[in-house]
Amino acid sequence: MFRTKRKEHHQIVQTLGQMQTDVKRYKAVQILMDQIFKVLNESRITLTSAGFVPSISPFPTEETTREQLSLLLENVLFLGDLALFFPDVFHRFYDKDQQRRTLTSWSYSFAAETEFYDEKSLEILSLMAQELNLIERSPSFHNPYVFNGNHAKKPAVTVDDLPEQTLKKKSKEKIKKKRGPGLSGSRIEL
Repeated sequence: MFRTKRKEHHQIVQTLGQMQTDVKRYKAVQILMDQIFKVLNESRITLTSAGFVPSISPFPTEETTREQLSLLLENVLFLGDLALFFPDVFHRFYDKDQQRRTLTSWSYSFAAETEFYDEKSLEILSLMAQELNLIERSPSFHNPYVFNGNHAKKPAVTVDDLPEQTLKKKSKEKIKKKRGPGLSGSRIEL
């Protein structure tokens, strides 16, 4: 079930990356972040009230505790996907919100201590923590997903590229303006 959720999360990230406008992407990421933080907060309340301590407590037997643990583990990674693939959007809604930063820090620490993740998930968790400055960045830290071709980021338009692009648009417009034969002042008399 965990792998199924992760596939769904990857599809959502791909869909966000293929959105044509940044406005739509910003809005979608904001909505997703709101939902994720709501789930993380509910999970935190349930897990702390149940007395579950990662790496110390046995795997929970109560259904709601297991469900909340699963939701927390899935959503922390999904949050990591958003932070890594769309850092500019993510930081816009994250950096100034102390509650979100605190909840993310708690969720990261909790998830990392559970030892339920595979290698790939741990890598994403570590990269997310470094991207969000939850842990000290390694000297070789580089977010490998920022300019991943199939996802989010489009190449930035430089000032040198801009005139060339506008020239291309103008030439296309000129071509489009030419339409069939026009009426002229000369008349053919029969």
